[in-house]
Amino acid sequence: MGYSAGSYGADDDQQIFEMPLEELLNLDVTTASKFPQKKMDAPSAVTVITAKDIRDFGYLTLADVIRSIRGTYTTYDRAYEYFGARGFSRSGDYNSRLLLMIDGRRVNDSIYDGASIGTDGLIDLEDVERIEFVPGSGSSIYGSNALFGVMNVITKQGRDLQGAALSGGFGSFGMDREKASAGYRFENGVESILSVSRYRSDGHKSLYFPEIDAAGPSDGIAHYQDGDKVDRYFGKINYKGFTLEGIYSDRTKNLPIAVYNSTFDANETYRDRNAFIEARYEDQMTEAMDLTARLFYGAYDFDAVYPFGATHNYEMERSQWAGAEVKSVMDLGSHKLVLGGEYQKNFNVILQNYNDDPYFNFLDAEVTSSRYGIYLQDNVSFWDYFTLNAGVRYDYYSVSGDTVNPRIALIYKPADSLALKMLYGTAFRAPNLYEKYYHLANVQKSPVTLDPEKTRSFEFIAEYQPMGNLRLIGTAFHNNIRNLINLVNDPKDNLLVYTNYGDIDMDGFEFEGDYLWDSGVRLRGSYTFTYAMDDLQGCWLSNSPRHLGKLNLSMPVWLDKIRLGVEWQYVGERKTKSELRASDYQVTNLTMTAARLAPGFELSASLYNLFDSRYEHPAGDETRINTVPQDGRNFRLWFTYRFQ
Repeated sequence: MGYSAGSYGADDDQQIFEMPLEELLNLDVTTASKFPQKKMDAPSAVTVITAKDIRDFGYLTLADVIRSIRGTYTTYDRAYEYFGARGFSRSGDYNSRLLLMIDGRRVNDSIYDGASIGTDGLIDLEDVERIEFVPGSGSSIYGSNALFGVMNVITKQGRDLQGAALSGGFGSFGMDREKASAGYRFENGVESILSVSRYRSDGHKSLYFPEIDAAGPSDGIAHYQDGDKVDRYFGKINYKGFTLEGIYSDRTKNLPIAVYNSTFDANETYRDRNAFIEARYEDQMTEAMDLTARLFYGAYDFDAVYPFGATHNYEMERSQWAGAEVKSVMDLGSHKLVLGGEYQKNFNVILQNYNDDPYFNFLDAEVTSSRYGIYLQDNVSFWDYFTLNAGVRYDYYSVSGDTVNPRIALIYKPADSLALKMLYGTAFRAPNLYEKYYHLANVQKSPVTLDPEKTRSFEFIAEYQPMGNLRLIGTAFHNNIRNLINLVNDPKDNLLVYTNYGDIDMDGFEFEGDYLWDSGVRLRGSYTFTYAMDDLQGCWLSNSPRHLGKLNLSMPVWLDKIRLGVEWQYVGERKTKSELRASDYQVTNLTMTAARLAPGFELSASLYNLFDSRYEHPAGDETRINTVPQDGRNFRLWFTYRFQ
């Protein structure tokens, strides 16, 4: 997933800096409550990453965006990027504790309930208008998977391009990328956007893993096993409240880490294909009521090849789903009601696993499931200074039964510049179809019962904006996770099985400051401290950094033609699965963007890991490797030519 200067570069800057300063740091957001409101009025400490931020800092994937957000981090095992928030991240959960949406539509797949945030992501970031991240429990209006946050990716409209663009670029590790896009708003009101992109990377020519070397007979070096190939297609058309939108992505990744005791350095691959299509209607039915209705269809295919000497093991998973959602927002003066419901049917779900030579069938199953949920939320103002946001949602899952999740947020605003928020909420993650039904002969069995994971969260937030160009945030939080779903060995038959085993407590605080100068210079910084405790083991949770520090500086270098973006990130040490430590590290990224140097021509150049820090991420239980090396210094160079 590459990045170019963007087909929208200079115009974005103009639109952003024409806004009043107080609006820049207190933009309208929709994800926290399912209706537009100022960030300071939302029942959360919402982070907004704009298209300009994406360009200024050279973000390539949603994982890059996540690493820039207060309190979040990622783990990369050279197969997938894994989301972490406030000290909790589980390698191998495929981000099932993050709800990912595109234009308000859930895009977690129906097998793993996973959110694709790395190069397997569904959308090219050039097609993104902004990203809203709402931390904490979100199940009261969004249902399953919203345990540690809801991320809503809002795509661009045809008017944002009003023309066509061709992009191309290259970089370290044999990377090349091409992109074509076009968008128009016609005089009759029809608006459309279309983009096609291609990304290829050879990856590292060699990666050394001391654990493999020590075990022998290999020298521990994976040769040419880190390649990455991605193709994406995105299209959207709007007319008078009607929207038809479609996405398709196809990614193939070579794995250097030899998962599930497969043969090391032997062409192990993953392939992920995602497709979505949605028809949506949005209208203001009356002065007091807005209506949104959507029909959607999705499909996810996964293929894996695991070499075991002369024998190859093949895993194949297929799934399709379809559903609908209806939501109404009613403005009744001091009350703002949100009422809605959604339904999804998962069908044609196939789980297969077999060896080729000699042939042996470990698994061949076809399953179906369904879910539905209804939710109600009231946002009521009283006593001049107070707002109460209270919501509750009922969900029923055919694989795990029903659950009810509330959220209560009391917001006190003694002045327009200050908001104090007290939040309580619960959230859940239903067992996914992989956890519920995946089994392998003589290796793994399906669970008899498997209950949803549940969280309770308490949070206190102080947001202060003493000036239009300065915003300060402080939060303190406590999260508790019960019924954690884990893969364990059943001593009765020595088979692996998913079961509810584990309770986690997370306590911490965060600070963030955001300052914008009249000249266009912007500085944002944050610090997060978290202590995450595994209550059953009585110890510090693995893959849980206690300290996160972040700084983002963007500034004009020469008029409105060249901008510089500098990003610094610090991640504290983490405990690995073997009770060792992955050391703390710092990474600095530098991006220079140039627009209007020549008519229609734009350029972006990035140096990632500028000071060539050597660091590693904790590996998951599925591999013999303890830590996974990350990229050293590398560069990207992108060109765009716009036709208008």
